[in-house]
Amino acid sequence: MAELSRWREAKKEMATTTAMVEQESKETRGTVPRVSRPSRGPDPKPDSERSVAKNTGIDRRTQRRAAEHVAVIERYPFLQRWLSQAGATVGT
Repeated sequence: MAELSRWREAKKEMATTTAMVEQESKETRGTVPRVSRPSRGPDPKPDSERSVAKNTGIDRRTQRRAAEHVAVIERYPFLQRWLSQAGATVGT
């Protein structure tokens, strides 16, 4: 019988302690500043092939091929005239 009363007292004490902890938790929850985690890896570059592909919907392989074509035309300017003349004859 004495054991039962001690058990009931311990249970009441535990409930009181739990209620106090919950109350303190509610009071301090809004005052604790949130800490943001740094992003993993390097910052994304807005002009990377992956970013451009995501934003424009143009495949990265297509981007690379277009850049290669531009580089060839810049390196060999006579091709630009030749390609524009060839394009004009193909379209007719």
